[in-house]
Amino acid sequence: MLKKIDKSKKIDEIEIPYSVFKDLVDTIQDGLWVYNVNEDKYTSYSENPRLSYLNKKDMPINEITLSIHDKDRENTMILFNKFLTGTEKKYESIYRVKNDRDEYVWIYSRGVKRLKNNIIKIYGSHLDITEKMNMQKKINDLAYYDSLTGLPNREKIDSEFLNLVNSEKSNFSFFLLEIDNFDYINNMFSYEVGEKLLRKLSNLLEKRYKKQFTSKINEGQFLIISFLNEEKEITRELKCLFSSINEIYLDDLELTISVCCGVSTYKNENFKELLKYASTALYKAKSLGKNHYYLYNNQLIQSVYKMLDISHQIKNGIIKNQFELFYQPIISSKTGLLKGIEALIRWNHPKLGVIPPNEFIYIAEKYSEMKNLERWILNKAFQNLRDWVMSGDLPLFISINLSAKGLIGDSLIPYLKDLIDRYGVSPKKIELEITETSLLENLDLVIKDMEVLKLMGFKISLDDFGTGYSSLLYLKNLPINKVKLDKSFIKKIEISDKDKFFIKSIIDLSHSMGLTIVAEGVETSSQKNLLIEYNCDFLQGYLYSKPQSIDNINVWIKEHYIEKASKVKE
Repeated sequence: MLKKIDKSKKIDEIEIPYSVFKDLVDTIQDGLWVYNVNEDKYTSYSENPRLSYLNKKDMPINEITLSIHDKDRENTMILFNKFLTGTEKKYESIYRVKNDRDEYVWIYSRGVKRLKNNIIKIYGSHLDITEKMNMQKKINDLAYYDSLTGLPNREKIDSEFLNLVNSEKSNFSFFLLEIDNFDYINNMFSYEVGEKLLRKLSNLLEKRYKKQFTSKINEGQFLIISFLNEEKEITRELKCLFSSINEIYLDDLELTISVCCGVSTYKNENFKELLKYASTALYKAKSLGKNHYYLYNNQLIQSVYKMLDISHQIKNGIIKNQFELFYQPIISSKTGLLKGIEALIRWNHPKLGVIPPNEFIYIAEKYSEMKNLERWILNKAFQNLRDWVMSGDLPLFISINLSAKGLIGDSLIPYLKDLIDRYGVSPKKIELEITETSLLENLDLVIKDMEVLKLMGFKISLDDFGTGYSSLLYLKNLPINKVKLDKSFIKKIEISDKDKFFIKSIIDLSHSMGLTIVAEGVETSSQKNLLIEYNCDFLQGYLYSKPQSIDNINVWIKEHYIEKASKVKE
């Protein structure tokens, strides 16, 4: 029969046989301990094998604390001493100690004070929470670190920003770094190659700036905290950084890596403001081309507002019919006769006069006005084409530029079908030009649409070849009829042996694949003669004619197409 407990007695006056106490202790996972403050003796009453490294008998508290991790020991003792000398009723602490396998494990300790006969004792427990802490670390890593590179992510840098501001290193800058045309690398060479590149670049950045000051915040985009704030120092550092990045080599791929960088220097901004300024500077750097950097300044934000204003003006300009198509002749290198014309847009701005496309096309693309602008171009070009067909003065083809955003989606092809029906013209008379860089947006979808356009009867031309990565995979895999060499190569053909070799090689290779070649930007007779010598099929440039309005090009066509063609026949 169980002995009844006298409820009038206090708990600590109840006598429990040690064997019963030991059995009770062994049934729980916590390790139980008692510390006699007066005698400075710590004793564990648990023989739980999971906590064997804490099972000590009559040990001074300082010897017990020697097993605590160096980084945790000081804080643990501060909490314990505050508990001893203060008014706190409970002691709680989390720290790491070495187990019997010489590995650190996480312990959660807690205790209460008791005073009896002027002897202070602390009764407590400790629990192994290593699994819980490891799980929290995994959750933290998922929340605050990039899984591919292991670098901190945007949220981690944001969470540490105030600590950085309040530290001694409060003079710093944000370097917002982006790999040029990273989507192209994924699409043309595979995502595995893209991931290798990200790992190599992240390793380079981590070694140069330390992990805690380097983060991957977007695909192909990194944020670096640099403790430089003088323009000369920043410029010198970025030149060295770019040089190191340009040397990154991936297996046997003939791939040159380049980046752009936007810089914002901390004055008194919060994280989001400083990142926004760096992003604005990055956009400006990207507009300058590959391997460029730009330092944010107050004037830059004004230019952003100006671009926003221009984007609104473009929208109004389409409605008010302020745009006009100019045309530039494309000449046969063999006969010197007109073979086609390229449609080039101009903006007749009511206050600024005639604006060339290089000053507003990129703004239209940036602020989502390109689709509407491109529809206007196509409609006007089809309308002019119909007039040429009816007059009988038609060149062999008309060339029209398409943007990447215009290609992607399900509205372009139905729109072109509608134009064909509306104006009654043959798509065989139309050549659609797609820039090499536009392929980077979404290569698979672009190729799919190109194949459909080609089946409809349109000719497809790869424009500005040489300004992007110039991969020969383009010539092999794309459903194109023609390649247009960028004018930057033609400009140097007379003085650069490298450009001569490049142009001749591309012409020969294209011909072997059944493609024709157009050279843009031909301005001198010597350039023309070299291109004819290299068997370039078509020539285009100021040597023959600048882009002209519809009225002027009609006169030019009559003189250089109809009359000259008849004389050649005679």
